[in-house]
Amino acid sequence: AKASILGPHPLFLKTGSSINLTCVITQSPEPPVFVFWYHDDRMINYDSSRGEITMYKSSEDSTTSRLYIKDANAEDSGNYTCCPSNTQATSIPVYVLNGERPAAIQHDANISTSSSSSPNISFLLFLLLTAIVSR
Repeated sequence: AKASILGPHPLFLKTGSSINLTCVITQSPEPPVFVFWYHDDRMINYDSSRGEITMYKSSEDSTTSRLYIKDANAEDSGNYTCCPSNTQATSIPVYVLNGERPAAIQHDANISTSSSSSPNISFLLFLLLTAIVSR
């Protein structure tokens, strides 16, 4: 299986707009048991007052998960990671701008775009959930 987040990388948005990320898991005959989304190192709740996460089987061998957050502000900027249970996580940098020029921020983004710790965090979370469920 392989996961990818659709759209431009990095993603630049204006303050007040919506963050709408689509993660497609392909080459996967069985859908993932779960898909977690992270903002930097913090897991995003499925239901919140500002947004939601949905997941559905989009074809025979692919599953789609969408993250929607309304009324984005500067605090929503950061690395967003889609972490399916059956494949490696994938990330996208998101910048919510308050009138700044994207070119200056994009230059900084090219310096550090690594998320090697996300899959390890997801695996540990999976083990923890498995241990809790099996009790």
